[in-house]
Amino acid sequence: MTNVNSSAVRHALNQTTAAREAIGYFIQRILQQFNNVNHSWNDQQSRRLYAIVLDSVTSLRASYGELRSLEESLKKTLDTVEKYEQIGRATRTTAAAGVAAAASVASAGTKTAASIRPSIKQDKPFSSPKYNAILDQRYGNAVPAARKVFDLFAEKLCILNGNYSGPGPSHYSPAEHGVYYNAAEDEKNVRGAGATYYHELGHMIDHVCMRYQNLMSENAVFHHALVSDGQRLIQCYNNSTPEQRERAVRNLCEGAWHSCSDLANFATNGHVCGGWGHSEEYCARAWAMEHEAFAHFFEASMGDSIKLQRLTKLFPNSVRVFNQMLDAIIKNAEPYDREQRERAIWEER
Repeated sequence: MTNVNSSAVRHALNQTTAAREAIGYFIQRILQQFNNVNHSWNDQQSRRLYAIVLDSVTSLRASYGELRSLEESLKKTLDTVEKYEQIGRATRTTAAAGVAAAASVASAGTKTAASIRPSIKQDKPFSSPKYNAILDQRYGNAVPAARKVFDLFAEKLCILNGNYSGPGPSHYSPAEHGVYYNAAEDEKNVRGAGATYYHELGHMIDHVCMRYQNLMSENAVFHHALVSDGQRLIQCYNNSTPEQRERAVRNLCEGAWHSCSDLANFATNGHVCGGWGHSEEYCARAWAMEHEAFAHFFEASMGDSIKLQRLTKLFPNSVRVFNQMLDAIIKNAEPYDREQRERAIWEER
């Protein structure tokens, strides 16, 4: 066990999870695209293509199952290694423990109000101190404007179920004014620990800041910025070498690039995409791109500086408009109507 550590095992687990989810996404896209086009072909062509598609999907599903098994094995290994490390830490000298305790007291004494995450409504408190610490750390490292917006609406934010296991993925319910997600899974989220918490609450903030009447993200300025960034992405992609394209797609298949992959798929209409994204049915919904962009930008702004840098590089116009929306929320607390909001954003531009 001396040559094994939990960080290495967790990294392997995250990479395995990302690979499995990417394969699952590609299986879905292959089947969706086949179903969308095969109705225009004759029966013989359809049967031939179906055989090819079926062979490909069968192979991918076999790989998906193998990765699932590996994922479960790595989870068990990680649990064992973490317990082993805890035993090792428990046997350290009392002097070292005393130093750590003193440092903790000193740190608590210098903690500022800006680093204290406000409480929100929850079905029950989080059971993991580590997860609470992750959320607190992200809050403390957040972009000031995003943190201010979180503070403004904290008393209205709500976790309806923090142990959600389906049906369907984690989500914000506009009808119930609350979030459904799994905190235990979010603690070890391949997209970044705490990502789902701040993403789904970002959706809720998008709604609550408009008094639940509309959504802040549903405006023409934000839409045009995303479309403009998407056209720029397509141009860059088309002008790239095959090696550069392959590297870009490989990056977009990694968990840390999930938001970039999702928004690239939205903004380029599938021309540029990686291993992360929503279904074609969801993408076709009115304002779906803007809703997800707002939540992705908000989540990254809440303490994930690397993700925010990547999003800003790929979607510079959209991030700029998002920051203007944050300023508008802070200035007005609750913006009055869509025309006033869009006029204010255009004037700032």
